[in-house]
Amino acid sequence: MTSKKKRFLFVLFSLVLINCTIDYSINNSNKQTKSKFQKLDCKDEDCPTSQKCVTLSLENCEDDINCTLFRTRNNLQAQCRQLCNMNRQPTTCPTSMRCVYEKNLQAGVCLNGLCDKDNDCGTNNKLTNKCLDNNNGFKSGICALSCDPLQCASNKCPDCPNKLNACEIIGQTNNFICIQPGESASFEPCNIENAFCQPGHFCFQEKCLPYCNIKQNPTTCPANTTCRPFFDGCDVGFCEFITQLP
Repeated sequence: MTSKKKRFLFVLFSLVLINCTIDYSINNSNKQTKSKFQKLDCKDEDCPTSQKCVTLSLENCEDDINCTLFRTRNNLQAQCRQLCNMNRQPTTCPTSMRCVYEKNLQAGVCLNGLCDKDNDCGTNNKLTNKCLDNNNGFKSGICALSCDPLQCASNKCPDCPNKLNACEIIGQTNNFICIQPGESASFEPCNIENAFCQPGHFCFQEKCLPYCNIKQNPTTCPANTTCRPFFDGCDVGFCEFITQLP
């Protein structure tokens, strides 16, 4: 598996487990009425087997886009929610749902997805946000904030909130999303598990490489490096040592 593919999978994983990227409520197949859920009075004994009455409390749920969508859809109330195994793929959740970590339960619960296409996720500073991981039926995806990596400077990306203050490419695309930042500086080692790059950098072949604009002349890359595009037709590149070029 390539480092880019590993990094892409990690982005999806971290969006789900670390940054509270799910803002949904389960469709209730039990005998509770909608008015009861609105009154926050369901009990575990009222729920079918394998479900619990849960008022959502998601880990690190602050300024993430999915948390915002979750609140605006009034899905914080107590409901009977199906339990699920966070580590099981494919998910055991019904179609259009996904398994999300609920910190009070120390377990996963099935919640409705948010998006089927990018436009479902709104915009961020005029950039269309991205719908990711919609692989369990209609609107089973999660949303990610879009960002411009060339605007990242002085260890800050103005398009991104504090806890997601880094900007990284999605696979072989010209799309960039906000992710969790790290401490690794230019050309320092990085990996997809615990050594993330500072804002304004991209982890490539286990090194943090600065972003650069391939149309800018002269380049802003450090001495003895050159600005290399991610792929043909991409205006954003990263600085790498000239000796690394084929």
